[in-house]
Amino acid sequence: VPTQPTTGSAGVALASDIKIGSKDFYGYAVASENTTSNNIGTVTAALATSPNGSTLSGTTSATVSSGVATFSNVIGDLAGDYTITFSATGYTSVTSSTISLTVAKVAQTTLVLVTTSQTGPYKSTISLSTSGGDGTGAVTYAVGAGENCTISGSTLTLASNAGTTCAVTATMAGNANYNAVSSTSTSITISRATQSTISVTSSANVTWGTNLTLTYSGGDSTATAVWSATGINCSVSGNTLSS
Repeated sequence: VPTQPTTGSAGVALASDIKIGSKDFYGYAVASENTTSNNIGTVTAALATSPNGSTLSGTTSATVSSGVATFSNVIGDLAGDYTITFSATGYTSVTSSTISLTVAKVAQTTLVLVTTSQTGPYKSTISLSTSGGDGTGAVTYAVGAGENCTISGSTLTLASNAGTTCAVTATMAGNANYNAVSSTSTSITISRATQSTISVTSSANVTWGTNLTLTYSGGDSTATAVWSATGINCSVSGNTLSS
């Protein structure tokens, strides 16, 4: 067997042809167009050793041309080691060396990213999950480059500014049978968050004719607080109350 592959994938045609050479007693190539006494004609291929229950398909018979029979698209349907015997009437059969076939990885079905919401307030969290896919590979999540949202496990934290979006993608890892698969990107919109309660911490009493500096606690924004006052003879300038 002058030319043959040694590896391949089960159920998939071998990547290269198997070519069988033929020579006469004197070492010269024997071609099908030679005289009738030397004409090999057709060479047939059959499994010599193979995984139990396997079959051989594709080109299993070929006519010799210029001393070579070419077998294309040869397929072994199960993973394992194969040897193939090539025979022609009146000639000694020849057996290939071992061809090892492994399971060909296939594409998984579509992976879909599932979110508990596609919008959320600043610094809130959204739970992520997936549907689809076929393998048992781990699922990981990622956000787009340059975005400030963060992911821990399957929890997305909306850390980018309100009015922006975060693009999230899920990927299921491949395994021995399946290639990895990624979902399409899902855009999560970030809205303004409700601040925590604000409480006035300055004194509730002020002496007539004096000023009181107003203070507070709570809130989450970095904006400056704006004060207002109602009542007789009270006014506010900045954070100073005058009475």
